[in-house]
Amino acid sequence: MIAVIAFGVLSLPWATAQLGWVAGPSLVKICGAIQYLNLFGVSIGYTIASSISLMAIKKSNCFRSEGDNSSCRISANPYMIGFDALGFWPPAIYFPVKMYIVQKTIPKWSAKCLGLQIPSVACLVFSIATAAGSIAGIVYDLEVHKPIKNIS
Repeated sequence: MIAVIAFGVLSLPWATAQLGWVAGPSLVKICGAIQYLNLFGVSIGYTIASSISLMAIKKSNCFRSEGDNSSCRISANPYMIGFDALGFWPPAIYFPVKMYIVQKTIPKWSAKCLGLQIPSVACLVFSIATAAGSIAGIVYDLEVHKPIKNIS
């Protein structure tokens, strides 16, 4: 943690000392943008890889219970929706709204504060409902296909 903070604090002065007052901060901003794009790409890749892995497990269980010649058509969409619903709300909605309210010193129960937080709560409810539906689908699939059973 200290190394990350120290790197972030010291990168701007070092870049300014090495490259000057215009190129130094510009390069730091460009590197920051590249890091955010990389994080975005990794999060998409993680969601897709996790969904495909769970889909492969589900398909394997289907073949085991239905036989090798059955057409076990499985969709990764419920898993992707579930992962995205759980990971979407806090960084994309809650934290930016909360930071805006704190920065602008908006009173806690004012109309403006409530007007900002009602869509945030609606998004939370939608994310929870989506995640619950995805989890219910996974539980149903586990009950139908019985992934863990004694093979004798």
